[in-house]
Amino acid sequence: MKTQKKVLEGIDQLKGEKVGMSIDVSAMAHVMSILTELYSDVEMAVLREYATNALDAHVESGNTDPIWIELPTPLMPYLKIRDQGIGLNDEDIRDIYSKYGASTKRDSNDVVGMLGLGCKSALAYTDQFTLTGIKDGICTMVSVSREEDGSGSMTLVDQYETDEPNGVEISIPVKQHNDFEDKAEELFRFWKPGTVLVNGEEPKHVDGFWIADDLLLTQDVDEDTIVMGNVPYPMSDGYSSYKNWHTVAFVEIGTVYFTPSRESLMFNDTTKATIEIVKDRVKTELEAAIQKQINDATTARDAMILVRDAGTMGYGKIEAKFQNKDIPREYKFDDRIIVLTGVKEYRRKDWDKYETVGLSTILDSVFFYGYDSDSWSPYKRQKLEQWIEKQGENYDRPKNYVLLNHIPRDLRFWLRKDQIEAWADPDAEKIVREKTMVGNSWNQRPSGSYSGYVNGVFEDIIEADEIDTSKPLFYYKQDKSAWGHEPTVEIIKVLEKDATIIRLAKNRINKFLRDFPMAQEVDEYNKQAQANWHKSLTEDEKIYLHYENNYNSSQSIPSFLDADKIDDPELKRVVRIRKSNPKKLMELNRLFDEAPKFSFKDPSEKYPLLAAAAHKWYYRSSVSDKDETHLYLYINAAYAAERTV
Repeated sequence: MKTQKKVLEGIDQLKGEKVGMSIDVSAMAHVMSILTELYSDVEMAVLREYATNALDAHVESGNTDPIWIELPTPLMPYLKIRDQGIGLNDEDIRDIYSKYGASTKRDSNDVVGMLGLGCKSALAYTDQFTLTGIKDGICTMVSVSREEDGSGSMTLVDQYETDEPNGVEISIPVKQHNDFEDKAEELFRFWKPGTVLVNGEEPKHVDGFWIADDLLLTQDVDEDTIVMGNVPYPMSDGYSSYKNWHTVAFVEIGTVYFTPSRESLMFNDTTKATIEIVKDRVKTELEAAIQKQINDATTARDAMILVRDAGTMGYGKIEAKFQNKDIPREYKFDDRIIVLTGVKEYRRKDWDKYETVGLSTILDSVFFYGYDSDSWSPYKRQKLEQWIEKQGENYDRPKNYVLLNHIPRDLRFWLRKDQIEAWADPDAEKIVREKTMVGNSWNQRPSGSYSGYVNGVFEDIIEADEIDTSKPLFYYKQDKSAWGHEPTVEIIKVLEKDATIIRLAKNRINKFLRDFPMAQEVDEYNKQAQANWHKSLTEDEKIYLHYENNYNSSQSIPSFLDADKIDDPELKRVVRIRKSNPKKLMELNRLFDEAPKFSFKDPSEKYPLLAAAAHKWYYRSSVSDKDETHLYLYINAAYAAERTV
């Protein structure tokens, strides 16, 4: 991407000696460290920087095939990003990877890179990663590492001849608890179809109402977004286009500018002008685009979806016809009908009866005709679920099931064929009872019923002969005298999502264990799960939890602190750890009552004013720029004084 040229005026009017500015050689490692650690979301930065570099390589080489992303797994804990672009040889690697700021892309808006920083971003996440470059029949393997002083270095590991095509592969070791799967889904949904494969598959793309080929209104994002070179940037703080719909604008490279971290836009005149153009286009083109797409709809369903979406955007009264028929925004039946949720719950007892259903229900339901009863039962639900299982993997479970005696002809016009079924088919199902190894013999099934959780949902009645012993099975003692102090089942519900958890009175435990000897006690499982989790934690994760579990929001290190402005390496490290926001780690932390035992010397204790700043920020939700500047001066002055003692 071409860099922005800043025009300076009046410089030559000043008299006196002109001294060019440079970087102190002795401070080079410090500068390199700052340039490496630009990112607040390091995992996203790693994915974004190397994936866009890979795509740039394809653009430069003319290769229209997708780049490849291989996400880490427990058995293969590496993130791999590979392209088949122009490739790199040892000289290219030396020129690009060993020099901060080195870039070959500043004279073209065909590619998005330009800063010469992104190829080092992995060093903000890990201390070492591997680069394999293939160019003109030579494969070069290089290990890129970070030194103790914050600078980087490269080691040429191997070089050999190969018949593989040109390209580059980046292999990055990952931490046990990581969010790369979620980050990949978040990033690559904005990429153009056909440009990337994640684990061999096309990622799910952001979608919604397309005003134009480059302008989208969608409910898939939480804020208005500009996408340049496949990279999404928040358009502005707090701006929302239409109710819960947000704008996603795909702009040409060079029409907006981003900060060095590429995590947000640089709101200069060029960027602001582009944003205003986007907003004006949405205002002036949306209603006409809605009307045109309704008029051009080729199926009744497409037309109804457009009408539904238009209503949520505030265009509920727009003209809506398909084949000269008014598109129904609701439908009123002659008799009351039963509407069931489509969630898979065998013993769900609740159901609702309606006379009128809205457009969303018409779109998102399967209608079973021939249902004569005005009631519902768990047994019928079990028949329905067994019938659904027989439809196979391609059956698309709807949001609702509608049960009624007959489907009016005028309603049938608006339904697809796969939305209409005869209740006689699931009603004819005979519940299959397979042999099991529980009970006193192979053919004898245990008797009785219990209450508890199946697949995370509480059920009042769980028949003993229907308990699935092929999935994890747990039990706990119900203690009515200790209300609220029974063993927690939340850990199992999160870690063993398909488990069955049985609640037992004390006098029923022995019989249950005779029938189900494989069942594990909830308390025992919880203790072991907690011990395993504590053993798996890294030092950084323990530090994060130390602050999370031992400090309240008014005492902790202020969240606004910028690690790059702090000289103390210990405090700098803690600030970065506190900003890492490891979502999965915090989910597990909330599950377990006991924090891991961890001895840690808090570097913030050397700076008493930090607590006061945190307190002020917590209760006022903001700190002035002046106060923030003074805080950094205080920290760095105190650190310098400590070093001179």
